[in-house]
Amino acid sequence: MKHLRPALVAAAALCAAAAHAQVYVGGSVGTTEANLDCAGTLGCNNDGNGGKLFAGYSFGNGLALEGVYQNFGKATSTQSIGGTPTSVELGSTGVGFGLAIGGAASEDWSFIVRVGMARNKVSSRIAGATAGPSDGLQSTQPYSGVSIGYRLTRKASLDLAFDSSRVKISSGTYNVRAVGLGATLSF
Repeated sequence: MKHLRPALVAAAALCAAAAHAQVYVGGSVGTTEANLDCAGTLGCNNDGNGGKLFAGYSFGNGLALEGVYQNFGKATSTQSIGGTPTSVELGSTGVGFGLAIGGAASEDWSFIVRVGMARNKVSSRIAGATAGPSDGLQSTQPYSGVSIGYRLTRKASLDLAFDSSRVKISSGTYNVRAVGLGATLSF
């Protein structure tokens, strides 16, 4: 009987944790920024539009596992190639998994801190060419994020989110950031 007692305690703890666990999904859209070096270009715009989609499993104690798809938008520049002004476009997306740690700041407000690893991919396009030198480059990079949520109902919130990661291109690595408004639904 004394060997059965720890197993019963562990089973009860797992059942209690499962009772508080929940699945959630969400997304956001907003502005993005890439910190690409614009030196040597005729013009440069590192700002764009992007968003993210995520799904998670909360263990009920403020800790959750999440999967995320992020689109960090497109940066554009005009460069002189062979003496001709040419448009160059770099876009970045990523798919990742990580931990979300959160809690309630009050009855209506919550916060979440996210950390994880993402497989980020670059898409590049040069005017008049089918692909640029960095097109299709992939790299595994850390990502992080912070969000503040306002609870609309027990299962839905509006969120303000900030996310960042890095992307590798043929000439190095650059940081990408996104600020967006979104929503989270719990089941």
